[in-house]
Parts: sequence; C-alpha cells; structure tokens
Amino acid sequence: KGYLVMSRMNVLGKFKRFIIITIGTILTLIAIVILAVYVLRCSGKKSLYNEQTNKGMVFESDSIKMIDSKKYDIEVDGKKYRYNKDILTFLVLGIDKNEKVTQAKNCVSGGQSDGIFLVVLNPNTKKVDVIVVHRDTVAAIQVYDKEGNFVKEAEAQICLQHAYGDGMQLSNDRAKDAVSKLFCNLPIHSVTSVNMGAIGQLNDAIGGVTLESLESFNVDGCVFEEGKEITLIGKSAYYYTKYRDTSEHYTAGKRLDRQKQYLSKATMQLIEALKENVGVIVDVYNIGDEYIVTDLSVDEMTYIGTETAKYSFGNIYTPKGTVDTTMVFERFNLNVDEFERMLVDIFYVEVE
Repeated sequence: KGYLVMSRMNVLGKFKRFIIITIGTILTLIAIVILAVYVLRCSGKKSLYNEQTNKGMVFESDSIKMIDSKKYDIEVDGKKYRYNKDILTFLVLGIDKNEKVTQAKNCVSGGQSDGIFLVVLNPNTKKVDVIVVHRDTVAAIQVYDKEGNFVKEAEAQICLQHAYGDGMQLSNDRAKDAVSKLFCNLPIHSVTSVNMGAIGQLNDAIGGVTLESLESFNVDGCVFEEGKEITLIGKSAYYYTKYRDTSEHYTAGKRLDRQKQYLSKATMQLIEALKENVGVIVDVYNIGDEYIVTDLSVDEMTYIGTETAKYSFGNIYTPKGTVDTTMVFERFNLNVDEFERMLVDIFYVEVE
C-alpha cells in the first residue's frame, strides 16, 4: 500500500510539473507573439512616418495663401492652418486586368486604374476617411513609349498613368506621383494596386458585402435590381464594382457611385474584423497576393492593422467637377477651388 501511495504521489507530482511547464510554455509563446507584434508595429510606424515626415502640400490657388513653406502653413479666409503630419495616406488602385500580376509586355500596357482611392488614417480623430477619384480626372501625367523612353508630360485622364510602366511597382510609383501632384503634392505613404480579377476573393475573405443595388443590370448571370438588397459573393462583387455600359455617357460616374458604396461597406467590415484580429489585413493580402502589387512590408501592415483596429469609419469624399463628353473619351475636369478647400478640410488643422 505504501508503495502504491508513493507511486500515485510521483504521478501527481509529474502531472503537476507537466501542467506548470505547459502553462509556462503557453504564456511564454503568448509573450513572444505580443512582443513580436509590438516590435513589428514599432518598426512599421517608423518606416511609414520616416519617408514622408518632412513633406507637405503646396497650393497655387488664389484663395489659399502659402504663409510658411517650411511648416506648410496656409491662410484661408483669414484663418491660419497647418498641414497635419500625423495623417497617413495610402493610395489604392483597381487595375482593369483580371489575370494575376505579370510583367507588362511593354511600357504602355501596364493596365489602367479603373478605381483610384486614397485611404486616409487620421490618428487625431481616430477616423478612416476615403477619397474616391474619378478615373477620367484630367491631370498631368508622364507619357512614355513602348521601350520606356520618356516622351512628354500631357494633360490626360489620370487612369492612364499606371499603363505607362511595367504593370508592377514602376507603374504603381508613377501613378502615385501623378496622384500626389494632382493633390497639390500630397504626401502618399504607400501605393497598392489590385488587379480586378481578385475582387471576388478579397470580398469573400471579409465575409461578403451586403448592400442595396444602386442600379438595375444583368451580366454573366449576376442580376442586380435597383433598390433591392443583395449580398455580394464572388463574381457578383466583381461585376458590381467593375461593370459599366460603355455605349452610354456618364457610366463611369455611375460605376464610381457603386464603388463608393461598396468601399464604404467593405471598409467598415474590415475595421470590425481588425478589432477581433489585427492579423486580418495580412491574411487578406495573402489570399490575393498574386493579384496585388504593394510596397507595404509586413511590419507596416501590422502597424496599419493594429492602428486601424482603434478607428471608426469616417467619410467618403468625392472631388466635384464636370464631365466633358465632346471628345472621343470622356474627361472629368475638377472644380479646382472646391477641390483644394476639400483638401484643407481633410489634411489641415486650424492653428492660432
């Protein structure tokens, strides 16, 4: 009996040690994960802010007066404003290609950006705002020949800029430069392009998006009825954000309205998902990575994910202007004064 008691005590002692070691191992792993996320977050924040910290916007409008070129201070209607350097701005492009990303055959076939979005993270307001840019907005773009030789700077639809490149990072960088210049030299911290063929996968990765259709149309078996609620899954998300009837005028604007609506819903869902798991942003990227070109690193994504998890969705802004249909391809001309004042509202803070 004494032997059995001793044996049981030894077994219990070993079991207790096993439990203690197991719990200790789990706590150690948790601590390592937390530390890793913290390190990635700090590294990502430093990387994102270092690149654009000393930059700011420059206005040429008569109604906006530059009063300090070093601090990028301006005066509007007698009030002084300063560029908010805490803001992070990311350019997201939807490219009119369905296949996976590959090197363009020449320097004029990189693909046009049917969707152009600026995602603005404001740590002061804890809001995520989105600026939706009309693809046909007239802007200064850099034109190249098929061999990649610079030809000229031209006033043309901004969606064309991405085409003049390799369809990868070079195209992205040129599009980012063109958008930055259009936005009064706005510092853009990163650029990501997504071939539209990935929309269905990315949409499904966040559980699909439910909304009321803004239009009635039928394409490839996907039926949309104006005013009717629909949950977009797979190819229905692709067609809702991509389709337009090119035989009619102003359809680019109608598609833009659908993209704004979809983006608003999708962004809110992504923010909620990030609150549950900050790694979602990396997971979504990994799902569609063969269709995506980005200059964001894993540590930068980690910082964006952990930061955005604290935010709520703010506003969707659409620069106002007029559509010119007198030419073969429509051109959207910005109302410059209203556009620049919108930029002041988003990117500036009033100072004494």
